[in-house]
Amino acid sequence: MVNLIPYRIGDLWGFSDRQKNILIDCIYEWCWPFENGRARVMIKDAYGENRYGFINESGKITVPFVFDEVSDFVKGIARVKVNWYYLIKDKEIGHRFPIGTSKAQFHDRWKWGFINSIGNELVPCVYNSVEEYSEGLSSVRYYGKCGYINRYGDEIIPYQFSEAMKFSEGLAAIKQKIPDMYGYIDQTGAQVISSRFNYANPFNEGLACVRINGRYGFIN
Repeated sequence: MVNLIPYRIGDLWGFSDRQKNILIDCIYEWCWPFENGRARVMIKDAYGENRYGFINESGKITVPFVFDEVSDFVKGIARVKVNWYYLIKDKEIGHRFPIGTSKAQFHDRWKWGFINSIGNELVPCVYNSVEEYSEGLSSVRYYGKCGYINRYGDEIIPYQFSEAMKFSEGLAAIKQKIPDMYGYIDQTGAQVISSRFNYANPFNEGLACVRINGRYGFIN
């Protein structure tokens, strides 16, 4: 298997082997190293905006350039961001939202969701932010409030927190507006450690680093 390396000619990027033989033409505005046979690449669209997609090691497009931002794939799932205004305007993907919908109707035109490895939408791009899945759940922000969804986009823990971190060892740190402190919940949404910390980190090997009044310590 040839080890493909990002390679630039002028202002454009492609991929070469270690001997600098061009194997994928330098036609991209930016590119990232291959991971699991896929590389994230960026082009400019007809409006001069950055669009992201993925190619395979043959240079074939596996995820089309219809996203305004993408993450790398983790267990076959990637986070993607879209601009709803462009989704409505572009005929190629305008079917995702009702034609004629005004961007003024939306709280925030930049929205996040999830796709699978061939670019199919797993979770619609309707969230203000999404985090990578951890222990089967993703922390998402929806109209200013955070909660958790599963891989199908089902709401598992309602949107009720001002901050919500990833699950680790069965618990997740959350912040509530009242009190303005961090505590921990389990995967049912039940609070198991009360909100009394100024900041709280995920658990690791049975311990979590927390902050109270400027001082740090660990809890079990």
